[in-house]
Amino acid sequence: MAMGIGYYQGPEQRELRDKAQQWIYAAQSWLAMPHEKSRLNISGIQIQCLLILCRGLYNIGTDLIWITTGTIVRTAINMGFHRDPKYFPRISVLHAEIRRRLWATILELNLITSLDAGMSPMISFDDFDTEPPLNVDDDELDEATIDPPTPKPSNVATQTSIQLAALKSLELRIKINNLINDFRFEPSYDDVIRLSIELIGIYKENHKFMSQASEASSPGKFKPSPLHRKLVDLTTQRFLIALHRPFAFKARSDPKFYYSRKVYLDSALIILAHPDPKRAAAPIPHETEQQDDYDRLRVVNGGFLKEVMIHAAIVVYLEMVVPLEEDPDFSFTQERKQSREPYRRLLEDTIEISRQRIAVGGETNVKGHLFMSVMMGHLNALETGRSSEDGILEAAQKSARLCYDMMRARLPSSPDMNDKQDFGTGGGFNADQAILDIQNNDVDFTMADWGMDFENIPDAWMFSGWDEGIPGMSTNSGP
Repeated sequence: MAMGIGYYQGPEQRELRDKAQQWIYAAQSWLAMPHEKSRLNISGIQIQCLLILCRGLYNIGTDLIWITTGTIVRTAINMGFHRDPKYFPRISVLHAEIRRRLWATILELNLITSLDAGMSPMISFDDFDTEPPLNVDDDELDEATIDPPTPKPSNVATQTSIQLAALKSLELRIKINNLINDFRFEPSYDDVIRLSIELIGIYKENHKFMSQASEASSPGKFKPSPLHRKLVDLTTQRFLIALHRPFAFKARSDPKFYYSRKVYLDSALIILAHPDPKRAAAPIPHETEQQDDYDRLRVVNGGFLKEVMIHAAIVVYLEMVVPLEEDPDFSFTQERKQSREPYRRLLEDTIEISRQRIAVGGETNVKGHLFMSVMMGHLNALETGRSSEDGILEAAQKSARLCYDMMRARLPSSPDMNDKQDFGTGGGFNADQAILDIQNNDVDFTMADWGMDFENIPDAWMFSGWDEGIPGMSTNSGP
């Protein structure tokens, strides 16, 4: 129910999101209670997996999910999920297939959280022999099933196809994760190229299969939605962007790394693009308009999707800004403006998604919107021949004001809520001073968010230290 509410767009969405978070905390408390043995069953494992997904969706302790996922892996091993059910003849056909699907789910969650945390999944394919799930639909299995159903060919879409597509690259992605997170050795570029080519091959197979399945007209056949297709694409693209990152930066001074730069940029563009070409050509729907499931996920998800989108946006920004900084007279001409427009569109969409995350998605961290706005301000200034500093300051001031207003609007009504804070006047928030403090590194943007209680915590982290004067600068200057 909590996961479904994340996609709900009705008038009660804010109240339901608050309730959903209470349910998540209740489930977490239930799992932490004594008598753990009573929860060592399939339902207990399912609840733990759902809880991990919900914590990512609602951004609840996402920086510690890797630790929790490790507990699930060990719980599953303790229950024998790492051995194929064929070695347990008393297990029914239905329960055997559920165990295979759950084990595949646990492996995927473990790998995703490992990449997010920069850690090893601490499990390899030598540690288990559980086979992949059968390529069958859910209605082919029930408690009365005696003989395993005949799996459909791999080119036939079923309700298991999404999981099977992710499993194709699981072993390869584990190798990539271990390679990039190995603190003892620098990865060999030959290994990077080899792993990249293999992963891109699997990506192309999955993408082609999902696209064809979504266009199939056969009745009763499972059709992947744009959200399904995008999530399958992301399972490979985020590993490609992490694999090539160190070498993509070297490509500007050493042409032999050009391949990494190309894959790095291509992966970033795929990550930021919408899976539906028609939808990709239209503006991001406003939060008051009906959004499709993928747009909604981008707005509300506080887990890996948010982080990988920010990473991809930075890649696109660097691709646009470096030529301007190296040779502004030659790089930006009217002839080249058209070729840069798709990149600009993706950055603008990412900023809009960040704004919507704060307005309706429950986001209290404004750093993403602030820094992406600064990036766009920098680009605009360089392209129009203005001072970079002016463009950055203007964009940062605008973002700070917008985020402040959006978060205050989310506060419950109180007697003094109508008291408007005067920007740029003594005793209030001074946007100019804020930017100066950012430039002088006087604001710690790494500290954790402190919540939304502006009334009782007037010096919340967003404006901490921003009211101290800088010698030679007027604290009463306008925007």
